[in-house]
Amino acid sequence: MKFKRGILVLVCIAAIAALLAGCGQGSTDQQSGDKEQAAKVTDYPNKPITIIVHSSPGAGADLFGRQAGKALQNVLGKPVVVENRTGGSGAVALQYVADSRPDGYTLIGMTDTLITTPLKNSTPKSIHDLVPVARLVLDGDVIYVNSDSNWDSQSVLDAIKGGSAKFKLGSPQVGSPESIAVNTLLNQYKANINAVTYGDGSEALMGVLAGDIDAGIAELAEILPQLEAGKVKVVLAFNSERNPAIPDIPTFVESGYPDVIVDKFRGFSAPKGTPQEVIDVLQQAFQQVMDDPDYKKAYTDNQQIPAYQNSADFQAFLDETEAKYKTFFDAQK
Repeated sequence: MKFKRGILVLVCIAAIAALLAGCGQGSTDQQSGDKEQAAKVTDYPNKPITIIVHSSPGAGADLFGRQAGKALQNVLGKPVVVENRTGGSGAVALQYVADSRPDGYTLIGMTDTLITTPLKNSTPKSIHDLVPVARLVLDGDVIYVNSDSNWDSQSVLDAIKGGSAKFKLGSPQVGSPESIAVNTLLNQYKANINAVTYGDGSEALMGVLAGDIDAGIAELAEILPQLEAGKVKVVLAFNSERNPAIPDIPTFVESGYPDVIVDKFRGFSAPKGTPQEVIDVLQQAFQQVMDDPDYKKAYTDNQQIPAYQNSADFQAFLDETEAKYKTFFDAQK
């Protein structure tokens, strides 16, 4: 009996020792894993980075991704590859990046489309499944008129405030940032506007040149050839501050319409859960991208406004922008 008890005690001691050894090994494995993750973070980047864009090759979002991506490659010294994942008005690209490994090697080019699409439709992912990295530039949206007309900035403002006839303004499709600004003019400020919806900017431009409408709305870069040829002239800007490319053109904000703003942005985000250390590396790199000579020429030629924001400021901007769009779409239901 004593012999059996002795064996039982020995077995218990062995079991406890094995358990303790296992715990120690588990702790060692965890520490090893933590050290490996830390090493990966501090070594970032050590392989190519992929930028996903939601548009087709040659479109605005694609050009932005490639131009900024080339500059990012120069800053980080690692290859940057751009992939086009179109479909669902940005939903396909959004889901792909949101489901990617949060290690900083997959980024997405951000535009307003990635905010408005989930608000208009039921999509699996939204910007809440991403973490902002940096905002780089703003597009310069403007109101333009036929150069042969008598319209100027003040007369357009006077017409919008009230007149014998409604000001005929070519407006982009409902749900676009520009159409939301027009909606604000109509509903909040009771503007004297007859908004004529056009399928795309080229149709509105033809309407302005033909005299079918008084004015059109476009990104400055879209009408640059006609502007340089003297066929159209810009009378008002939608940005929150004056565009350096057209410093003499007043904004709606300074003209008494503080809520009429179109600050269409371009920037980058990463999958949610990306380590802050990686975000720090990227946001600092994108700040240097803004001074890259080739990229600086690109956004200047595109009439875009340099408007860098770090991750935290970009997050606040996205929250504010999403809230504005949500208010509009909720009112349409």
